[in-house]
Amino acid sequence: MQDATNRSTTHKVRTRSVRLSASDRREMLMDVAISTFSKKGYHATTMEEIAIAAGVTKPVIYQHFNSKRDLYAAILIRVKSDLETALQTSNTTFNTKRERFESGFEAYFKFVYEHRPAFELMFSSRPRKDPEFREIVDSIDEHVASSISMEIDSSFDADHRHLIATGVIALAEGIARRYLREYGPELDENGFLISFEESVAFIWAKRMSSLMWNGMESFQSQT
Repeated sequence: MQDATNRSTTHKVRTRSVRLSASDRREMLMDVAISTFSKKGYHATTMEEIAIAAGVTKPVIYQHFNSKRDLYAAILIRVKSDLETALQTSNTTFNTKRERFESGFEAYFKFVYEHRPAFELMFSSRPRKDPEFREIVDSIDEHVASSISMEIDSSFDADHRHLIATGVIALAEGIARRYLREYGPELDENGFLISFEESVAFIWAKRMSSLMWNGMESFQSQT
C-alpha cells in the first residue's frame, strides 16, 4: 500500500478536476483536518488553517460542521469506525483462537502504521480529558476488549476475561505509542510508504502478539 499515509492529497486533486459530492467533500475535509490537527494540536489549529489546507473557504467547512469541536468529534467517530472494521475483517478467515488473536493484533498495528495521524489524534491526551471525546475513545477500548475476551479461556468468568483483555489493550496501545515515538513513516527510495508486511511495525506486531498469547496461555494453565 504505497500511498497509505492519508487520503487528503487525492482529494485535493479531485477538487481541481471534478465537483465533489457533499459526502465526498465532508470526507475530504476530515482527511485534511486530521493532518492539520496532528501537526499543531487541537487548540492551536484554526478552522481558517484547515480551510486553506483543503483549498476551500471557511464557510464551506461550516456547511458540513457546526464548529471545530463538531469536526473533531466527527473525525474521532470515523476513526473509531475504521479501526473497528479493520479488526472485524481480520478475524474472518481464521479458525483457531490463537490465529484470530494474532491476526487482530496485527490488524491493530497495521491501522496504526497506515493511519498514523488518525491514531495519534484518537489516543492523544485531548480526547482522554474531554468527557464527550473520552466516551468515543472508551467505546473503542470496550469494543476491542469484548473481541479479545472471546478468544480467552472460556473456563474464566466474563469479568476475568474482560480484565485480561483490558490489560492486553493497554499493552498494545503502549507498544504502538513507542513505535510512533521511535520510528517515522517507513518510506522506500521513492518516498512511498513501504507495505506493512515489510515494516518494523509488522515485526513488532508479530513478536508482541506471540508474546502476549504465550503469556495468556501460561497464566491460564496456572489458574
